[in-house]
Amino acid sequence: MISTLQLQYFCALAHKQNLTKCAEEFYISQSTLSNSLARMEADLDVRLFDRVGRSLILNNYGKIYLQYAEAALKALENGKRAVANELNEQKHKVIVYTISPLLFSGPIDRFAWKHPEYDIIQREFLFSDISSIDSYDPFLSIILAGSSDIRNTNWESHEFRRDKLCALLTKTHPLSNSSSIAFDVLKQYPLILEENRTSFRAYVDKTFDAYGCTPIVAGASNYSLLAENLRRKPHAIGLTTSLTAENKWYAKVDYLSHIPIAGMDADRGFSLFWKKDAPLSDAAMAFIEYIKETRAI
Repeated sequence: MISTLQLQYFCALAHKQNLTKCAEEFYISQSTLSNSLARMEADLDVRLFDRVGRSLILNNYGKIYLQYAEAALKALENGKRAVANELNEQKHKVIVYTISPLLFSGPIDRFAWKHPEYDIIQREFLFSDISSIDSYDPFLSIILAGSSDIRNTNWESHEFRRDKLCALLTKTHPLSNSSSIAFDVLKQYPLILEENRTSFRAYVDKTFDAYGCTPIVAGASNYSLLAENLRRKPHAIGLTTSLTAENKWYAKVDYLSHIPIAGMDADRGFSLFWKKDAPLSDAAMAFIEYIKETRAI
């Protein structure tokens, strides 16, 4: 098989048509260059040069082959450049999957503003997809999820915060002026919970089960529609965590109060997850450090 180096030797010799000058260019002996050419001609079963004294004159076969040899070397160089460009792009890109795109959109946007040199892409990771996490997306870099959501031993994790459960209710609700709401009182009111497919709903269900309580469910809602659902059902209470309060998620909704829930030992951890032994891009490592430092606030 003809090597890339042989192609380089041949193309240089085709233009210089002088063994001595060509050998000097590559810092090799004339015999090494001559042997390389002989092996190439043997592989092609044809002479590429006519020998005229000490000169080598590219013949018709050589002229035909030169076109393809130069095209091949150019294609290889273009391929090398494309790989280098892709490597550089990947080093500056991070794909972050989140269990709740709305919950973490704020810190992700702030990271993007602080680090314009990086390209950060946010995608949703459904709680139901956890069982297939290893084959979910080959370009998956990082997952932001509840600390207990992913127990797969193929993944590294770092817990960056622990949150208390909080109540979200309208200002016309009887409990709206409370500094905190006891868990025993909370379970006496109808609740608007997240949909069953979410990580937060799994956490809430597990918490209620641990306290031996069956909640009065008034409906299901995601984070983005919770405020509107509470406006329509002002007698109900929505459940969230202190993360939404610290990120001032509902600060502009003037009819809602955000109140911590007391009387519970349970709290919810949030963690960064990334696959063990998988190389992390510069952008991914910068994002991990940013979340550690800011706690997603």
